[in-house]
Amino acid sequence: TCALPILGEFSIDDPKDEGGAVSDEAIADAIDGHEFELDEFTTPFRYLKFAITGNFGSEEYVNVSELTLFGAIQK
Repeated sequence: TCALPILGEFSIDDPKDEGGAVSDEAIADAIDGHEFELDEFTTPFRYLKFAITGNFGSEEYVNVSELTLFGAIQK
């Protein structure tokens, strides 16, 4: 088997304050979406695997509503 390259590690800070409340700003940020940029270009790939290692709510379920990749097709 070949070693798969790791394209990056990203995180989002816990949106709750010390009292457990989530600010309107944090809610707006979540609605707008979080953008992560890769630091390096990679060789072309067909499949992308990502792992979620923790979250701030459910311990069992994580939902991704949109995942968009931008790039150029190389011939």
